[in-house]
Amino acid sequence: MSTYFRFPKLKIERLILLQISVMVLFLGLIGGWIIHRGVEIVQAQNQSYADAQTIDTLEKVFNQIVTAESNQRSYLIANNPIYLNYYQHYYNQIQPILHSLKPALLSNGLSLSQVDHFESMIHLKLSFLSSEIQNQQNGFHQKVLQTIHQENRKIPLNNIYSMIQVMQKPFLHNESSNRMLASEYLKNSILWIIIAGSLFLFFAWLSYMHILENLRTRERLNEKIKQISSLDGLTGLLNRSTFLENANSILEQSKQDNEMIGILFIDLDGFKNINDTYGHATGDEVLKKVASNFREAIRSMDYIGRFGGDEFVILVRHAEIEGELITIAQKIMDTFSDPYLKNISTKLSASIGISVFPRDGDHLQTLLSHSDHAMYRVKQTGGHRVEFFSSALNENIRYEQQLKNDLYGAIDRNELEIYYQPIIHASSQTLCGSEALIRWNRGNGELLTPGQFLHLAESSGLLSRITMHVLEKSITQTNMWLKQLRHPFLLSVNLSGQDIRDIDSFYNFLDNLLKVHSFPPHMLQLEITENDLLKGEAVEALQKLHSLEVRLAIDDFGTGYSSLAYLHRFPFDHIKIDRSFIQTLPHNEYHERLVRAIITMGKLLGLTAVAEGVESAEQEKFLIHCGIEYLQGYYYNPPLSSNRFQETYIQPLYES
Repeated sequence: MSTYFRFPKLKIERLILLQISVMVLFLGLIGGWIIHRGVEIVQAQNQSYADAQTIDTLEKVFNQIVTAESNQRSYLIANNPIYLNYYQHYYNQIQPILHSLKPALLSNGLSLSQVDHFESMIHLKLSFLSSEIQNQQNGFHQKVLQTIHQENRKIPLNNIYSMIQVMQKPFLHNESSNRMLASEYLKNSILWIIIAGSLFLFFAWLSYMHILENLRTRERLNEKIKQISSLDGLTGLLNRSTFLENANSILEQSKQDNEMIGILFIDLDGFKNINDTYGHATGDEVLKKVASNFREAIRSMDYIGRFGGDEFVILVRHAEIEGELITIAQKIMDTFSDPYLKNISTKLSASIGISVFPRDGDHLQTLLSHSDHAMYRVKQTGGHRVEFFSSALNENIRYEQQLKNDLYGAIDRNELEIYYQPIIHASSQTLCGSEALIRWNRGNGELLTPGQFLHLAESSGLLSRITMHVLEKSITQTNMWLKQLRHPFLLSVNLSGQDIRDIDSFYNFLDNLLKVHSFPPHMLQLEITENDLLKGEAVEALQKLHSLEVRLAIDDFGTGYSSLAYLHRFPFDHIKIDRSFIQTLPHNEYHERLVRAIITMGKLLGLTAVAEGVESAEQEKFLIHCGIEYLQGYYYNPPLSSNRFQETYIQPLYES
């Protein structure tokens, strides 16, 4: 089971945004409070200033009256016009001052009657002063002097001054109160600004430390993510991209240092059967164990990565001779003797291809491609081996690439031909059917067998198309033969794993093909190997095909892992015993017992047994003695072209 790395979701940006928002809100509140307090201070100061202005204005009114009266006396005594001008000047200023003073007096709690009385007293005083000047000018000089000498004043200044003092008292009180209030506000504001500033700085420091810690946490998290993203989630080895990045750097360094490095491309043999038999959970555990063993087998200076699935790549540094690469490859092969792995499967091993820098290329992709091709060649020859890339192998690669390119148009060029190998009824020694086998007759006269090109068709996704081509050609041909024969004739065609995976489209094609050619479904047999039966969708696919009433056969029976279980799970009609058991008959006692058991078991289950690969009379005699029903092999004939098959088998039967 794959390992997934999980981290808590640290919403760092949201935390930072929240902290900044709180700080802005705090600043806003403090700023608003400071503005409000500042307005209060200004208002108190303005009110104090207004009260002081009112007090000063009252003093000014009195002083203006005193100055006006002083100049009036000087004029009356000296009869000097200069004093009259001075008197007139101050006299003219008093009325505007009184007019501007009235609102201030009324706004500070004085009644209108008090203010009016104050103004009337001043008006009377000024009127008296003016009347004396008028008397002086009219010639009543003695009367005026008598009035001055006796100081017979109708409105004494003392009375006016006393009234002004009474009126100043509330202003003096308010001015003092407002001045003290403004001072108190200012002191409190300064104190709270200091406290708020300290709190803000402390909170800002805490926020900064918190944000800094969050950023450090994110940095550590990013480093951890970066480290983990460079590793394969299941095995802990370097993943493909990280391996390639490191390998490119090492290769560039090796070019400068003139050092040899080796690339080992490893593919596990038998791993697919573990996945299909035990499940992917066990398969993942096997991969983890294999990766751990590989890591221990290589040197600390070397790099190993998982390229996906069951493929691994090792970069060996400072490989002075090829013998060092062989030694490391052998250590890799020896890791499969691990008891845990042996307990799961004795067939688990590895195919290893090796390329060497600079001999096999000076670019990483070239080296990887060459080691991959060498590994693939090992796979083709049975696996569990190590092979170096070579120029001859490169020629084979180019040849196979050319085959792969040509294969795409082979069907359209009508180069794929159908050959037929006879199936013989054992007891009567008569022809009862044939197996349709594909051959590729290339334009250059080269005739290729399935083993030479079907693996290319599989990697190119062409197997299903080839199967359909074989079915259409062979059914058309067999229909022609059925018209000439007087007994049933079974046509056997091989299916691929791709046909099973694309069962819906294949089923529709086959159903339509049988109807178009009016071919009897029970005369068509579809063969499927045990390896293809391991696919999870095989049961449903075969049941769907069986609903068409075609026959089903299990091919290469006995080479898989759970053959007996297949006979119970799938709707088979025939068992085709693998040729590897037939070839050693009748001299291999184990295979003798095994073949007897398969034939007997088939009969008990109502299945017909077919022996493939019969090549001698001894083998035929033994198999007939065991009760085999059908025989097939080179002893009777190799696969023949349709013309040769007709000449050899169909024509004689028709003429007889």
